[in-house]
Amino acid sequence: DLQVRGEAEIASGPVSGMPPLTRALLDVLPAQRWRAARRRNHAQLAAALADTDGVAVLSPADGEACAFLGVLRFDDVQRRDQVRQALVAHRIYPVVLWPLETTALHGVPEAHRDWSRRMLGVHCDARYDAADMDRVAAAVADEMDEALREEPSR
Repeated sequence: DLQVRGEAEIASGPVSGMPPLTRALLDVLPAQRWRAARRRNHAQLAAALADTDGVAVLSPADGEACAFLGVLRFDDVQRRDQVRQALVAHRIYPVVLWPLETTALHGVPEAHRDWSRRMLGVHCDARYDAADMDRVAAAVADEMDEALREEPSR
């Protein structure tokens, strides 16, 4: 509930500047090491979910680029929501970025709204390692397998 309320409040207040301490830390933070860890973690997540039906991990087109999180694209809105709930139950907290159900701008194409409904972000930054990515991938894969088993035959 706290996460959902927080997401609803994002961008509702004034834009803040960077505090002086944060600005000073930019010169001493191991940004390149963190970037490399994020790239490794993203690759681990993508590899671990490569054979999972119904979900794909999006990757940057440029091999030098580094994703800021693992973006999962589901083939079905209900499955995305089901996986999201299952991850939270496993104490894995994904994020829905850019929900487009209610927007400040009019005329958002339906294809964009559909994309936003099927997308889920999972963190893969330097706080985590390969074992963490495998844990996330296993939770996603298990839930997708369960969802596909429960689906009526077509």
